[in-house]
Amino acid sequence: MILITAILIIVGAVVSYFWVKLVFAIYNYVVSRRNSNPYINAERIKAKNDKDYEDYLKWMSKHGKSVPISKLKTREEHVAESKINSLFR
Repeated sequence: MILITAILIIVGAVVSYFWVKLVFAIYNYVVSRRNSNPYINAERIKAKNDKDYEDYLKWMSKHGKSVPISKLKTREEHVAESKINSLFR
């Protein structure tokens, strides 16, 4: 009887531990998505854009086609480029 009670307590503790871990993991995911840093998001978007462009160039070279358009730039890249160009004028 004591052995069964001890096993049930241990199983209950293990289940409770993993339940708390699951709840905190979900909570941290939701909070991190809501309070995300806009600079990090912009960097991720830029990195995805660069990766997509590289994939596009590989596909174009594989199919023997030339690149019809230049790389699409984000608004921040256009602003930074215009500021740099205005400094050299």
